[in-house]
Amino acid sequence: MEESVEDLYVRALDLTLEKSYAEAVAAFEKVIERDPKYMDAYHGLAMTWMQMGNLDQAIAVEQRALVVNPDEQMSFSNLSVFYRKEGMVKEAEAAKGQATVLQWRREAKEKKKEI
Repeated sequence: MEESVEDLYVRALDLTLEKSYAEAVAAFEKVIERDPKYMDAYHGLAMTWMQMGNLDQAIAVEQRALVVNPDEQMSFSNLSVFYRKEGMVKEAEAAKGQATVLQWRREAKEKKKEI
């Protein structure tokens, strides 16, 4: 029986914690292949690349996530961190600004629901 997407995702996280990075990357990519809208898999994959010291790949993964969901706040937050680590201050500030705007929009929607 094929492993569920959720189980595969949890296995990918465990592999990252065990520092089995190449296996974790493969598992995260399999999750994304099976469910391209599984945003947590993109974030896990990006963080794994960052832990491996490959910020270019981490940035590329979050940019892929934004193609799928242009309003993914976590992608912008992660990009801000990755850009800052690369010394790309202007890009880091722009990504952080976008993440903040998305947070404000989410909060405004939640307040409307309360009324």
